[in-house]
Amino acid sequence: MTLHQFIRKSVNKKKYILSMFPYPSGNLHMGHVRVYTISDLLARTHKMLGYNVIHPFGFDAFGLPAENAAIERGVSPADWTYKNIAHMKEQIKALDFDFDWDREVITCNPEYYKWTQWLFLQLFSKGLAYQQEALVNWDPVDQTVLANEQVDSQGRSWRSGALVERKNLKQWFFKIREFAHELLTDADTLENWPLNVRTMQKQWIGKSEGAEFTFKTTCGNSLTVFTTRPDTIYGVTYIAVAPENDKLISNMVPEARKPEVEAFIKRLSSLTSVKRNETAANSKEGCYIGVDAIHPITKEAIPIYVADYVISDFAEGCVMGVPAHDTRDFEFAQTHSIPIKYVIKSQDTLDDFHDSCYSEKNGILINSDKFNGMKIEEAAPKIIQYAEKEGFGRPSVQYRLRDWLVSRQRYWGAPIPIIHCPQCGPVPVPEKDLPVLLPTNIEFTGKGPSPLAKATEWMNVKCPCGKGVDCTRDTDTMDTFVDSSWYFHRYTDAKNDKEAFNIEKANKEMNVDIYIGGIEHAILHLLYSRFIHKFLHREGYMKDREPFNTLLTQGMVQGETFKDLETNKYYKTEEMERNEEGIVVDKITKKPLTSVWEKMSKSKYNGVDPEAVTKEFGSDTVRLYILFKAPYDKELMWEQNQILGQERFLVRMENLVNNFATLKKAQKSEDATSDDEFKFLKEIYTLIEQIREGVTSRFTFNVCVSNLHKYGIALQEYEDKIGTTKSYEDAMLLLPSVMAPFTPQFAEKAFKIVTAHLPSTHPLKQVTSVHETAFPNVSPNNIQLEKKTQICVIQVNGKRKDELQLPMSLLQVAIPSERQAQIESFISQQSKAVMKLSQTSIKKIIHVDKMKNQYVINYIVSSSDE
Repeated sequence: MTLHQFIRKSVNKKKYILSMFPYPSGNLHMGHVRVYTISDLLARTHKMLGYNVIHPFGFDAFGLPAENAAIERGVSPADWTYKNIAHMKEQIKALDFDFDWDREVITCNPEYYKWTQWLFLQLFSKGLAYQQEALVNWDPVDQTVLANEQVDSQGRSWRSGALVERKNLKQWFFKIREFAHELLTDADTLENWPLNVRTMQKQWIGKSEGAEFTFKTTCGNSLTVFTTRPDTIYGVTYIAVAPENDKLISNMVPEARKPEVEAFIKRLSSLTSVKRNETAANSKEGCYIGVDAIHPITKEAIPIYVADYVISDFAEGCVMGVPAHDTRDFEFAQTHSIPIKYVIKSQDTLDDFHDSCYSEKNGILINSDKFNGMKIEEAAPKIIQYAEKEGFGRPSVQYRLRDWLVSRQRYWGAPIPIIHCPQCGPVPVPEKDLPVLLPTNIEFTGKGPSPLAKATEWMNVKCPCGKGVDCTRDTDTMDTFVDSSWYFHRYTDAKNDKEAFNIEKANKEMNVDIYIGGIEHAILHLLYSRFIHKFLHREGYMKDREPFNTLLTQGMVQGETFKDLETNKYYKTEEMERNEEGIVVDKITKKPLTSVWEKMSKSKYNGVDPEAVTKEFGSDTVRLYILFKAPYDKELMWEQNQILGQERFLVRMENLVNNFATLKKAQKSEDATSDDEFKFLKEIYTLIEQIREGVTSRFTFNVCVSNLHKYGIALQEYEDKIGTTKSYEDAMLLLPSVMAPFTPQFAEKAFKIVTAHLPSTHPLKQVTSVHETAFPNVSPNNIQLEKKTQICVIQVNGKRKDELQLPMSLLQVAIPSERQAQIESFISQQSKAVMKLSQTSIKKIIHVDKMKNQYVINYIVSSSDE
């Protein structure tokens, strides 16, 4: 059996262990190596514990980089992607990762994206996939849509350098918001997920409970606002509208105000909602639209502003301004000279008015008509009831979570399986016609509309309704997060060409028991995966509500960088040197540089090539170092000099193994068992138990490696004392199986060496590889040895002078006086300390045999002979 051959076990108890699959960029980085080392350790250990382990691998192979490569290098995205995959697979196999390659999925394979398109159609048929206009990043020079990562910090296109505009285009969405309540409440059931990940998901979903109020306007329209503070309705002195709410704004703005309002909106249009969110808390920018709202209770006219701080992604993109009781509203009102009306006061003061904002959520209502004197918690529900009765409001629950925009104006993605018919509207491609293959005769320029829109032969089709109507295919492709939102289901039945997966088979192997990946996926990938799984659960495909039982988020691998803090320049190795004081300086200017630990990247010159480091130290050493250097969820600071410690450890272990083999050739193991053996086996069994639990339940992988070191120290310490005993042999025979999940190569070699002397009938001779053995299920509480000796401590006048092993046969003499006489006779012949004593000086001999693990004999002598 080669180390790259995954062996499946046909047992009922399963363990699905999955590392997040990579984008095939062309080369592994140390972040990849860390996550796969963790998943491999878990997979190998559970396999040796008797589980049917599911440990698949694949590639998240669609995406923008392949398309950029096509533009820049003139190579097709498919050729670039598959070449990268081939190279990365070689790198992965060189590190001895035990993946089941028979389950491999590659998301850009038609065999896979056929079922991604099928998934789209299932959502479409249930009304959960729909099309509507949405803002996109638009390059006015290249006349093309840009992804967020193609827009620089100055708001310019990565390719043309033009200032990017925000433009409304028709886009496809999934109704993830319909699942917001389930996603939120079920997050509390994910007990084996990191708390910070669950918190991030909850905050992203962002449940807010409050009320919706409708305000009529002086131009005849109406606005609906959402608020979590209905108790402050009497304090509303302005309404703020998001700049993206252009239809609403254009219907209200009078002609005289349009130039100024439109200029204000255009100035903000290049900022994404993410960028605006970053500055919203401090923004005071706004533009009065020339129309007022009518307060639904007081009937006062209150101005309507387009405001930078209002984001259209939440509620209706309209908020009510209550400057007396919201800090941001207070600052906005001061900037724009808007009245401030206090309607809440503290319960602890008699003052009704304040010089600043009172934003506390406890207090008593004032200036609020019949609600005056009520506490906030009492007034809020009553005001909502009043609003419902009067027809201008109702209770409301809002979620920050927006529907998932899944369409991309890109080529290298799964085509959206929709045909647009002038008579029927959007028509799903019949399932029998899936997959909708990507056309291959495409010219990549990075300019103009979606590349698929240029493939006229591919795009122009007849309507599936059978009426012969000329139609066009949808020319968008799906967000790559759609591909990765269900790949773990496909792994259960990767070769199935009749369905996405067999329901019975998938439910037998799902859920994923342990999912390992970076914290950067805490929100989008994990949230989208939960959504798709919940949809499949709702439709009867999946029996469980959640896909991942345990989530491990590994920390980043960081490298040391040297930079000039004034210029922020990062230095290459050849651009710096150490001066006489040992300080790293610029080689030319001699200016001292600052050492900073940052995520490895080419631009910071702090990366480590996995291939090079594996070639230099070997895969076992690299794996041990990665597991040992830091707890899995913390940053790992890569220090090349420290990897030598693991290399030296493996050399010591190899020497111990070879010494044992030499000893076995010379003589057989002794059967006699001493107290030393009990101590030794208790230590070894304790370490093995801690390693087993550390890998399978505590995930303390660094501590496990430390325990492997202790295992080696124990073998070395007891080698001279009990190296010829059966107990020492047992520990040596267990060693390869304990180390196999950590160091596959070393364990395989050690296994052959330590078992060489065994007879052909021995159980360990019935397997061809250490990876077919069981992980030792031992415990220090279950040591079964026949004790042959016991420690005897020899004291003179109560002071410890010697120690020796007392044969158990002496301790088992029935008559106490005879037992003590035989023990004294044995000691007088074996103990040098007793031999030195003058027999005439011995006044008394005290025997203490009530102690658990040792026998004590105390010689009372005259002080001159002590």
